[in-house]
Amino acid sequence: MNVSTKQRYKIASAEQLRLLTSSVRQEVVDSLMAMGPSTIRDLAEMLGMSQDGLYYHMRLLTASGLVVEDTGDGGNGREAVVYRLAAKEVRLDYDAGREARSEICNIVGAALRTATREFTTALESERAVTEGPGRNLWGGRRKGWLSPAELERLNVLLEEIFHLLESAKPGGDRQLYSFTLAMSPADPRPLRRSDPPPRGSADE
Repeated sequence: MNVSTKQRYKIASAEQLRLLTSSVRQEVVDSLMAMGPSTIRDLAEMLGMSQDGLYYHMRLLTASGLVVEDTGDGGNGREAVVYRLAAKEVRLDYDAGREARSEICNIVGAALRTATREFTTALESERAVTEGPGRNLWGGRRKGWLSPAELERLNVLLEEIFHLLESAKPGGDRQLYSFTLAMSPADPRPLRRSDPPPRGSADE
């Protein structure tokens, strides 16, 4: 099998960005990153989809160059068609241009909606561990005033998290996890004393 030598692939083309506004195709890309080269059968089983329905999305992703069709082990020593990403890591190119901004926002929005569904499902299941060193469920939002040095450290930690997730593959006692991130500089706009309190607040 011809494994790509590229380490990182930046998603910048308008076609690829539009394709990834679909939460299903996002799931396909994320699954290929988590599993490595996979057959349609493996992907369909992981995503809970029919193989026929998945072929449609794979055709679009391979035509765009984001996913590569190859040959590999289909099990029991048989050769089969497998799919892999164009590189070991794929990232959105936030500098792709002004025309790409709306597509990137739509991609992030779809990712956050998927994360909400996954969180809700996990919280209602018996798999959720919410405390201790084995905690596997987190949700929330934080704001903080960071210095340039602290921002740099935060970015290093986030890169470590992404590298850990992107390099880990199934096997042994490993459990599949989903990690979703949205971070942006915030406009503090402090509430002035002369401003009326927001409707519904405790000060009303």
